[in-house]
Amino acid sequence: MALWTPTPSVLIWLVEGYGDVELAEPAARELTRATEGCRGMIVFFDGLSFTGYEPSFRAILGLAGRQAIQDGHVKEVCVLTRSKIVAMGAAVVAMTAESKFDVFSNVKAFEKRMVRAGASIVLSGARATG
Repeated sequence: MALWTPTPSVLIWLVEGYGDVELAEPAARELTRATEGCRGMIVFFDGLSFTGYEPSFRAILGLAGRQAIQDGHVKEVCVLTRSKIVAMGAAVVAMTAESKFDVFSNVKAFEKRMVRAGASIVLSGARATG
């Protein structure tokens, strides 16, 4: 798991592997830490190598995400995944959040959206190095 902010309004979150309950709490803390003090941030969740999760992972992370949205820290979430389970989880969170959620399966389309948001990096290089 890696998080970074290439601009003050963009958070990129790279997650690989399986989301179990032991990863959920630190992930939620990192999301809260990274978005505190921000207004209207766009979160880009790169879950291309994220294979799935336990229900408690989605519940804990969804709660932290909804709180960041309700507090105005996050206005939009873009999820990159080819996993139907991860896409379904994003859809469940989206139904309960007052924010725009977009799910992408195409890396180029996801990267184009990042560039439109002001991020000048592409994930293919980030994935290769870290």
